[in-house]
Amino acid sequence: STSREGAPRGREEKALRREILHALSGLPDVLVRVNESNVFTKLVQIMPKALREMAYRLVLPEERHGLGIGSPDLLVIVRGRGGFLELKTDKGSLSPEQRAYHAICRERGVWVEVVRSVEEAVAAVERVRREVDR
Repeated sequence: STSREGAPRGREEKALRREILHALSGLPDVLVRVNESNVFTKLVQIMPKALREMAYRLVLPEERHGLGIGSPDLLVIVRGRGGFLELKTDKGSLSPEQRAYHAICRERGVWVEVVRSVEEAVAAVERVRREVDR
């Protein structure tokens, strides 16, 4: 799919991820990491068939999706409290798997926020800071 300007949405989301990583990585009380939950899935797509079959035999099903299908884009720890940021473009929407994953996290007390800008990501971190400081 494409954005309003005609650029592929994936490229737009990668740029947003880069900007948010830059903004949050400079904060002394924040640890932020990219959730590369689908690296295996991406890599096997470019492998020759024989290697792909070998990869599927060597990697356990539960290891193929990192934190799980539907898991958010960024793992963020603010002053020791862990949570997630799901990045979306202006027109991006959550998949059913993402909605389910987010609900499970929230039920277990893990914070998850959907953000569409650097400003929204920083505001999410500020909210977690206030909760931790209570």
